[in-house]
Amino acid sequence: MSDTPKSKSEESQPQPDAPSLDEKLEVWVYVVGMLALLMIVFWAIVFMRLGSTSVQVLTQFIPTLSMMTIPVLTWGVFRSFVKPPALRKSRVIAFLVALGIGIVGMEPLIPAPLSTEKWTQDFKVKFPFKGEWYTTQGGGDPKRNFHNTTPAHRWAFDFVVRKEGKTFNLDGKKNEDFYCFGQPILSPVSGKVVQAENDEPDNVNDEIPATLERAAGNHVVIRVKKDVFIFLQHLKHQSLKVEIGDDVVVGQAIGACGNSGRSYRPHLQMHAQNTEGFPIAESLPIYFEGLKTMPAGESGWRSGDGTVVIGE
Repeated sequence: MSDTPKSKSEESQPQPDAPSLDEKLEVWVYVVGMLALLMIVFWAIVFMRLGSTSVQVLTQFIPTLSMMTIPVLTWGVFRSFVKPPALRKSRVIAFLVALGIGIVGMEPLIPAPLSTEKWTQDFKVKFPFKGEWYTTQGGGDPKRNFHNTTPAHRWAFDFVVRKEGKTFNLDGKKNEDFYCFGQPILSPVSGKVVQAENDEPDNVNDEIPATLERAAGNHVVIRVKKDVFIFLQHLKHQSLKVEIGDDVVVGQAIGACGNSGRSYRPHLQMHAQNTEGFPIAESLPIYFEGLKTMPAGESGWRSGDGTVVIGE
Protein backbone atom coordinates (compact mmCIF):
# COMPACT_ATOMS: atom_id res chain seq x y z
CA MET A 1 0.00 0.00 0.00
CA SER A 2 1.55 3.30 -1.07
CA ASP A 3 1.76 6.38 1.11
CA THR A 4 -0.56 9.27 0.40
CA PRO A 5 1.38 11.88 -1.56
CA LYS A 6 1.99 15.15 0.28
CA SER A 7 0.56 18.33 -1.11
CA LYS A 8 2.82 21.17 -2.13
CA SER A 9 1.59 23.25 0.81
CA GLU A 10 2.54 20.49 3.23
CA GLU A 11 5.91 20.11 1.63
CA SER A 12 6.51 23.83 1.94
CA GLN A 13 5.85 23.81 5.73
CA PRO A 14 9.15 23.98 7.73
CA GLN A 15 9.79 20.77 9.60
CA PRO A 16 10.73 21.04 13.31
CA ASP A 17 14.40 20.45 13.92
CA ALA A 18 15.52 17.69 16.26
CA PRO A 19 16.51 19.12 19.65
CA SER A 20 20.14 20.22 19.62
CA LEU A 21 22.61 19.06 22.24
CA ASP A 22 22.50 22.48 23.91
CA GLU A 23 18.72 22.24 24.38
CA LYS A 24 19.01 18.95 26.22
CA LEU A 25 19.79 18.72 29.91
CA GLU A 26 23.45 19.36 30.51
CA VAL A 27 25.74 16.96 32.33
CA TRP A 28 26.19 19.26 35.33
CA VAL A 29 22.40 19.39 35.78
CA TYR A 30 22.32 15.60 35.99
CA VAL A 31 25.16 15.74 38.55
CA VAL A 32 23.10 18.13 40.69
CA GLY A 33 20.22 15.67 40.52
CA MET A 34 22.49 12.86 41.71
CA LEU A 35 23.77 15.02 44.60
CA ALA A 36 20.20 15.82 45.60
CA LEU A 37 19.27 12.13 45.60
CA LEU A 38 22.30 11.28 47.73
CA MET A 39 21.43 14.08 50.15
CA ILE A 40 17.92 12.66 50.59
CA VAL A 41 19.38 9.18 51.24
CA PHE A 42 21.91 10.54 53.74
CA TRP A 43 19.31 12.50 55.69
CA ALA A 44 17.06 9.43 55.73
CA ILE A 45 19.92 7.50 57.38
CA VAL A 46 20.37 10.32 59.91
CA PHE A 47 16.69 10.29 60.87
CA MET A 48 16.77 6.50 61.23
CA ARG A 49 18.96 7.18 64.31
CA LEU A 50 21.37 4.30 63.75
CA GLY A 51 23.86 5.41 66.37
CA SER A 52 27.45 5.95 65.18
CA THR A 53 26.45 5.23 61.56
CA SER A 54 23.99 8.11 61.50
CA VAL A 55 26.45 10.36 63.34
CA GLN A 56 29.17 9.65 60.80
CA VAL A 57 26.81 10.41 57.93
CA LEU A 58 25.70 13.67 59.60
CA THR A 59 29.17 14.91 60.55
CA GLN A 60 31.22 13.68 57.58
CA PHE A 61 29.24 12.53 54.55
CA ILE A 62 26.66 15.33 54.42
CA PRO A 63 29.20 18.20 54.76
CA THR A 64 31.40 16.56 52.09
CA LEU A 65 28.43 16.28 49.75
CA SER A 66 27.65 19.95 50.32
CA MET A 67 31.22 20.94 49.48
CA MET A 68 30.89 19.11 46.17
CA THR A 69 28.29 21.66 45.07
CA ILE A 70 31.01 24.34 44.79
CA PRO A 71 32.81 22.85 41.73
CA VAL A 72 29.47 21.77 40.24
CA LEU A 73 28.07 25.32 40.51
CA THR A 74 31.29 26.69 39.04
CA TRP A 75 30.88 24.27 36.16
CA GLY A 76 27.28 25.43 35.68
CA VAL A 77 28.24 29.14 35.70
CA PHE A 78 30.89 28.50 33.06
CA ARG A 79 28.42 26.64 30.85
CA SER A 80 25.87 29.44 31.24
CA PHE A 81 28.37 31.99 29.93
CA VAL A 82 29.69 29.99 27.00
CA LYS A 83 26.35 28.47 25.98
CA PRO A 84 23.64 31.15 26.19
CA PRO A 85 20.88 31.75 27.05
CA ALA A 86 22.00 31.57 30.67
CA LEU A 87 18.52 31.56 32.25
CA ARG A 88 17.24 28.28 30.96
CA LYS A 89 14.65 26.62 33.13
CA SER A 90 16.78 23.54 33.77
CA ARG A 91 19.76 25.68 34.77
CA VAL A 92 17.77 27.84 37.17
CA ILE A 93 16.28 24.79 38.89
CA ALA A 94 19.69 23.10 39.11
CA PHE A 95 21.25 26.25 40.63
CA LEU A 96 18.53 26.47 43.28
CA VAL A 97 18.77 22.77 44.12
CA ALA A 98 22.56 22.95 44.40
CA LEU A 99 22.33 25.98 46.69
CA GLY A 100 19.82 24.13 48.83
CA ILE A 101 22.16 21.15 49.12
CA GLY A 102 24.94 23.46 50.23
CA ILE A 103 22.82 25.18 52.87
CA VAL A 104 21.32 21.97 54.26
CA GLY A 105 24.72 20.34 54.57
CA MET A 106 26.88 23.19 55.80
CA GLU A 107 24.45 25.12 58.02
CA PRO A 108 22.78 22.79 60.55
CA LEU A 109 19.28 24.10 61.13
CA ILE A 110 17.77 21.48 63.45
CA PRO A 111 18.83 19.59 66.59
CA ALA A 112 20.95 16.57 65.69
CA PRO A 113 18.66 13.47 65.51
CA LEU A 114 20.10 10.92 67.97
CA SER A 115 19.29 7.44 69.15
CA THR A 116 19.96 8.66 72.72
CA GLU A 117 17.02 11.08 72.85
CA LYS A 118 15.08 8.75 75.16
CA TRP A 119 18.10 7.72 77.23
CA THR A 120 17.40 7.90 80.96
CA GLN A 121 19.91 8.81 83.63
CA ASP A 122 20.23 6.45 86.60
CA PHE A 123 23.01 8.18 88.54
CA LYS A 124 23.42 11.55 90.24
CA VAL A 125 25.22 14.47 88.63
CA LYS A 126 26.21 17.55 90.61
CA PHE A 127 27.37 20.91 89.32
CA PRO A 128 31.15 20.92 88.80
CA PHE A 129 31.83 24.08 90.82
CA LYS A 130 31.00 25.92 94.02
CA GLY A 131 28.93 29.05 94.33
CA GLU A 132 26.72 30.85 91.83
CA TRP A 133 27.38 30.29 88.13
CA TYR A 134 25.40 31.09 84.99
CA THR A 135 24.43 29.04 81.92
CA THR A 136 25.17 30.78 78.63
CA GLN A 137 24.48 27.68 76.51
CA GLY A 138 22.37 24.74 77.60
CA GLY A 139 19.21 22.70 77.26
CA GLY A 140 17.44 21.15 74.30
CA ASP A 141 16.30 24.33 72.54
CA PRO A 142 18.66 25.34 69.68
CA LYS A 143 17.80 29.00 70.36
CA ARG A 144 19.34 28.61 73.82
CA ASN A 145 22.10 26.16 72.94
CA PHE A 146 24.09 26.47 69.72
CA HIS A 147 25.75 23.12 70.58
CA ASN A 148 22.38 21.53 69.80
CA THR A 149 23.11 20.77 66.14
CA THR A 150 26.32 18.81 66.90
CA PRO A 151 25.71 15.14 67.81
CA ALA A 152 28.35 14.87 70.54
CA HIS A 153 27.43 18.27 72.03
CA ARG A 154 23.66 18.32 71.63
CA TRP A 155 23.02 18.68 75.38
CA ALA A 156 26.29 20.40 76.28
CA PHE A 157 26.46 23.27 78.79
CA ASP A 158 28.62 26.39 78.93
CA PHE A 159 29.05 27.85 82.40
CA VAL A 160 30.47 31.24 83.49
CA VAL A 161 30.41 33.44 86.57
CA ARG A 162 28.40 36.62 86.11
CA LYS A 163 28.25 39.56 88.51
CA GLU A 164 25.95 42.54 87.99
CA GLY A 165 25.28 41.42 84.43
CA LYS A 166 28.96 41.10 83.46
CA THR A 167 31.27 38.10 83.20
CA PHE A 168 34.45 40.12 83.73
CA ASN A 169 36.01 42.94 85.70
CA LEU A 170 38.02 45.88 84.28
CA ASP A 171 38.06 45.82 80.46
CA GLY A 172 37.94 42.05 79.95
CA LYS A 173 41.12 42.02 77.86
CA LYS A 174 42.88 39.47 80.03
CA ASN A 175 41.75 36.01 81.06
CA GLU A 176 42.32 37.05 84.66
CA ASP A 177 39.64 39.74 84.27
CA PHE A 178 36.96 37.05 84.02
CA TYR A 179 35.32 35.99 87.24
CA CYS A 180 35.31 32.29 86.32
CA PHE A 181 38.95 32.09 85.20
CA GLY A 182 41.00 30.02 87.63
CA GLN A 183 37.96 28.97 89.69
CA PRO A 184 38.15 25.35 90.95
CA ILE A 185 36.37 22.75 88.80
CA LEU A 186 35.07 19.72 90.65
CA SER A 187 34.14 16.26 89.50
CA PRO A 188 30.35 16.15 88.97
CA VAL A 189 30.31 12.34 89.20
CA SER A 190 32.24 9.40 90.56
CA GLY A 191 34.21 7.36 88.05
CA LYS A 192 37.57 6.75 86.37
CA VAL A 193 39.60 9.32 84.42
CA VAL A 194 40.13 8.03 80.87
CA GLN A 195 41.42 11.25 79.26
CA ALA A 196 43.40 14.12 80.74
CA GLU A 197 45.05 16.94 78.76
CA ASN A 198 46.98 19.57 80.69
CA ASP A 199 49.41 21.27 78.28
CA GLU A 200 47.24 23.40 75.99
CA PRO A 201 47.88 27.16 76.35
CA ASP A 202 45.05 29.49 77.31
CA ASN A 203 43.86 31.66 74.43
CA VAL A 204 44.03 35.43 74.19
CA ASN A 205 40.46 36.73 74.51
CA ASP A 206 38.48 37.20 71.29
CA GLU A 207 41.33 36.00 69.08
CA ILE A 208 41.18 33.00 66.74
CA PRO A 209 41.15 29.95 69.04
CA ALA A 210 42.67 26.51 68.66
CA THR A 211 42.00 24.32 65.63
CA LEU A 212 39.17 21.79 65.61
CA GLU A 213 41.70 19.03 66.27
CA ARG A 214 42.42 20.70 69.63
CA ALA A 215 38.90 21.94 70.25
CA ALA A 216 38.58 20.53 73.77
CA GLY A 217 41.75 22.23 75.00
CA ASN A 218 42.77 21.10 78.46
CA HIS A 219 40.14 18.62 79.48
CA VAL A 220 39.19 15.66 81.66
CA VAL A 221 36.96 12.75 80.59
CA ILE A 222 35.42 10.60 83.32
CA ARG A 223 33.92 7.20 82.63
CA VAL A 224 30.91 6.77 84.87
CA LYS A 225 29.91 3.37 83.51
CA LYS A 226 29.83 1.57 80.19
CA ASP A 227 28.65 3.96 77.46
CA VAL A 228 28.56 7.00 79.78
CA PHE A 229 31.39 9.54 79.67
CA ILE A 230 31.46 13.02 81.21
CA PHE A 231 33.57 15.67 79.42
CA LEU A 232 34.88 18.82 81.15
CA GLN A 233 36.62 21.10 78.66
CA HIS A 234 38.54 24.38 78.19
CA LEU A 235 40.37 24.05 81.52
CA LYS A 236 43.25 26.25 82.57
CA HIS A 237 46.79 25.48 81.39
CA GLN A 238 48.64 23.19 83.82
CA SER A 239 45.75 23.21 86.32
CA LEU A 240 44.79 19.51 86.27
CA LYS A 241 45.01 17.62 89.56
CA VAL A 242 44.17 14.17 88.12
CA GLU A 243 45.74 11.78 85.63
CA ILE A 244 44.51 9.02 83.35
CA GLY A 245 43.61 5.98 85.43
CA ASP A 246 42.71 7.92 88.57
CA ASP A 247 39.46 7.14 90.36
CA VAL A 248 37.56 10.31 91.27
CA VAL A 249 34.58 10.97 93.51
CA VAL A 250 31.87 13.60 93.38
CA GLY A 251 33.17 16.97 94.52
CA GLN A 252 36.85 16.15 94.06
CA ALA A 253 38.95 19.00 92.61
CA ILE A 254 40.15 18.10 89.12
CA GLY A 255 41.37 21.42 87.69
CA ALA A 256 40.51 25.07 87.13
CA CYS A 257 38.33 26.96 84.68
CA GLY A 258 40.32 28.28 81.73
CA ASN A 259 40.22 29.46 78.13
CA SER A 260 41.97 26.69 76.19
CA GLY A 261 40.93 24.92 73.01
CA ARG A 262 38.08 26.15 70.82
CA SER A 263 37.18 28.92 73.24
CA TYR A 264 37.01 32.67 72.73
CA ARG A 265 36.57 33.60 76.38
CA PRO A 266 37.00 31.81 79.71
CA HIS A 267 34.21 29.35 80.48
CA LEU A 268 33.58 25.71 81.36
CA GLN A 269 31.97 23.37 78.86
CA MET A 270 30.46 20.15 80.15
CA HIS A 271 28.62 17.39 78.37
CA ALA A 272 28.01 13.63 78.47
CA GLN A 273 28.26 11.20 75.56
CA ASN A 274 28.07 7.47 74.93
CA THR A 275 31.66 6.90 73.78
CA GLU A 276 35.07 8.17 74.77
CA GLY A 277 35.85 9.29 71.21
CA PHE A 278 34.98 12.50 69.43
CA PRO A 279 33.24 13.59 67.21
CA ILE A 280 31.66 10.24 66.28
CA ALA A 281 29.57 10.05 69.43
CA GLU A 282 26.06 10.80 70.64
CA SER A 283 25.38 13.24 73.42
CA LEU A 284 23.42 12.14 76.49
CA PRO A 285 20.72 14.36 78.10
CA ILE A 286 21.97 14.73 81.68
CA TYR A 287 20.14 16.37 84.56
CA PHE A 288 21.72 17.91 87.64
CA GLU A 289 20.80 16.99 91.19
CA GLY A 290 18.24 19.43 92.60
CA LEU A 291 16.87 20.51 89.19
CA LYS A 292 13.95 18.89 87.41
CA THR A 293 14.82 20.47 84.05
CA MET A 294 18.05 21.21 82.23
CA PRO A 295 19.59 24.64 82.83
CA ALA A 296 18.71 26.77 79.79
CA GLY A 297 21.16 29.05 78.03
CA GLU A 298 20.56 32.52 76.65
CA SER A 299 17.86 32.97 74.02
CA GLY A 300 19.97 35.56 72.20
CA TRP A 301 23.61 36.53 71.92
CA ARG A 302 24.59 37.63 75.43
CA SER A 303 20.97 38.45 76.25
CA GLY A 304 21.48 37.61 79.91
CA ASP A 305 18.41 35.40 80.38
CA GLY A 306 20.14 32.06 81.02
CA THR A 307 19.72 29.93 84.14
CA VAL A 308 21.51 30.80 87.36
CA VAL A 309 22.80 27.59 88.98
CA ILE A 310 24.32 27.06 92.42
CA GLY A 311 27.08 24.57 93.08
CA GLU A 312 27.74 23.22 96.54
